[in-house]
Amino acid sequence: MKLAIIIGVSQYHTVTSLDACKNDAELFHSILKKIKKVDDILFLGNSPSGREAKKSISDFITKYKEELVDELIFYY
Repeated sequence: MKLAIIIGVSQYHTVTSLDACKNDAELFHSILKKIKKVDDILFLGNSPSGREAKKSISDFITKYKEELVDELIFYY
């Protein structure tokens, strides 16, 4: 099984918006979907809060705790 976690953060409290980060994450997500080499993708766009991101990642990992994961792609 191959999994991917993609996090796109472009909004920070102390920094001007980093739209390129959001665009890169969206582009990488679309590429992974098109090549169909990954079984499941967790895509967190729109600058999730730390709490939201941790909860989503935890739920995603828990979903596959009984599976043999051969590869994990992590893009931030």
